[in-house]
Amino acid sequence: MNKLFQSCLFALPLFLLSACSQTPHQESPQVASSLNPYEQQVELSKEASNKVDYSLMRLSYSETALYKPWDSTEHEAGLALLDAQAESNYPLCLELSSAILGQNYTSLMAHLGAWSCNKELGNYELANKHRKVLQGLIESISASGDGLSAETAFIVNSETEMRDYIQIRGLLMFRQDSLVKGGKHLRHAWATDPQKASAVIEMYFDISRALFSKLPKPTLI
Repeated sequence: MNKLFQSCLFALPLFLLSACSQTPHQESPQVASSLNPYEQQVELSKEASNKVDYSLMRLSYSETALYKPWDSTEHEAGLALLDAQAESNYPLCLELSSAILGQNYTSLMAHLGAWSCNKELGNYELANKHRKVLQGLIESISASGDGLSAETAFIVNSETEMRDYIQIRGLLMFRQDSLVKGGKHLRHAWATDPQKASAVIEMYFDISRALFSKLPKPTLI
């Protein structure tokens, strides 16, 4: 991981606290009513609207045919994106991020890559758009719970989203367990902070959406 990408990771907590107050007011564009809720939020995001509902974007994405939480393609593409970025192959980094976002506009790693690589190439307007979306998605996950217990677990769409969320927070996950509690399918994750290596951070994530997506839809009579 090169210095620019690493600086993006560790800058996230700071911009999450400050970016909202620095964003100028913009009128929200109209989106076509023929679009489904996920597509509507994506279009608002691409227009840099301040009225994007990132929680709705993530939830509605999980209700589309694009949602394939157990397909490893996105995770593998994310790893390739990191390799391209580490090798300063920014055009490939952007190509991979674009491909991921075409299938899942809620991908944390794809937006992080697009932010970092566009910034490196001097495409600051595009970089800031992806930075804003990444901020909104991270805040959406953080607002879904506090992650301190099974009862208040962060709600995520997949294990990929869970791993990316942990990594983008600048943490290193070294263990995870599966459990079911209160009707929720959970992951209990352990991570360390490289800046405080002696501290172990425990987090809970609710991945019920991914588990339930494997069940066949009920037949209506």
